[in-house]
Amino acid sequence: MNLTFIGGTGRSGTSITRKLLGCSGDVATLEFEHRLLIDPDGPIEFLKKLESYQDPYKTDLAIHRMFDHLTSLDSSSPLVTLVDYTIKNSAFLRKRFNLSKYSGWRLSDTFENYSEAVETFKARLSLSTYNARWAGSPSFVYKNQMHYFSKNKRESFVSALREFYETLVSNLLAANSKSHFVEDSTWNICHIDGLSEVFPEARFVHIYRDPRDVISSFVQQSWMPSDVRQVVTIYGDLITDILDKASANKNCYSLKFENLVQNKNTELTSLCAFLGLEYSEEMKRFPLKNANIGRYLEDFDSATIKYLNQSLASQLERLGYDS
Repeated sequence: MNLTFIGGTGRSGTSITRKLLGCSGDVATLEFEHRLLIDPDGPIEFLKKLESYQDPYKTDLAIHRMFDHLTSLDSSSPLVTLVDYTIKNSAFLRKRFNLSKYSGWRLSDTFENYSEAVETFKARLSLSTYNARWAGSPSFVYKNQMHYFSKNKRESFVSALREFYETLVSNLLAANSKSHFVEDSTWNICHIDGLSEVFPEARFVHIYRDPRDVISSFVQQSWMPSDVRQVVTIYGDLITDILDKASANKNCYSLKFENLVQNKNTELTSLCAFLGLEYSEEMKRFPLKNANIGRYLEDFDSATIKYLNQSLASQLERLGYDS
């Protein structure tokens, strides 16, 4: 099974790259981020922090959170569905209330063996389970159980997580007669070390674009501030972390969004060679538009553009853009 993880800062072209690669007859993709591996409380975070879980309280909480996370990706109820529907269909409520956590995610609709795979993953960990409680245990639980997993069993966790994910993906590939899975969770590259440890044969694609265009898009997203200065701080932290990690990983390919749009044949030929894919006729026919290249020039006034050029000078230089 071949795995490719695409990532970037967000609003940098990850979805377009996934759609392009999905044109290959060998590639299976999802139309959404499955949120399985790298989200907060997910398995990769558990792996990253395993060394710091040196007391049974912290370990118990982390284990509960990890499996609560995996369960929340495939859970719903008539009441929650009704509340979500009410919020979605009211302009007044949409502006003031969140939808339910992971609203719309039902991973068993995508991975038919999801529920069984989660239970198998938990069993493979051979957690130490015992009746006990502490001050931070979940509220009002009858006969509370605590769990423990030793940091000395790291390799066992890596093996179990690899088996869990590959079970899901291999079923998906078989059902669609594909051999290569491409996944594009936004901040995959931030977690490239953990993902590489679990999937040592995986390939990574870091796609990046002009930081000023990213900022222009960021300020319009519901998951980002609308204040440019706050966004610049977040972007600066993200891109610095991503560039450091991407440059240190031999299995990571860096792709400039503007080059992809303006020189598609050259860029995709090179990318497909790196991933072991054929550059298909469907990819060649996939339309790419450069309408959003340089959007910051229209979205921001001259004072803001000057601020961006000054604040992002080091990132612009490192990425090869003129300030």
